[in-house]
Amino acid sequence: MADLFISMGHDISVRNLGIGAFRCLKLAPDDVAKVIADTRASGGEISGYYRFDSDLSDDCMKQFDELLLAFEAITGTRLTRNDFMSEPDEDGDQFPNLNYMTAVDETCRMLVVGYFIEFIPPSNMSQKAWKESFMVARDHMDFYLIEQVI
Repeated sequence: MADLFISMGHDISVRNLGIGAFRCLKLAPDDVAKVIADTRASGGEISGYYRFDSDLSDDCMKQFDELLLAFEAITGTRLTRNDFMSEPDEDGDQFPNLNYMTAVDETCRMLVVGYFIEFIPPSNMSQKAWKESFMVARDHMDFYLIEQVI
């Protein structure tokens, strides 16, 4: 059983790889679905990191939800906000995995998800409308699986 850590975006550091040799495999969307299904079937945990705003604004959560919808549309696999949140504290509060990355080792693999956001606003678009516009390409993401070679 191995856990799977999912990092949404190429802007993360992968220095926390542990000790040993590692490989990075580019995956097709169907392969991503299989990796997630195998992790869940074997009892492994899915956790992840997304670059949340420090104040968890509504705009940030809306963008993250759109990203999860794009991920599902491309891979056929559903992830939820809970996969990117910490365990509830003693008060039952959950917080996002801010500045968090688990170590990649024999018990955990990492899936790095790269996505492309393209938005060219019209010249007459208001600043408010521009800020509320967040578009994730729903037909393309890059997937890389980083795992320790044993």
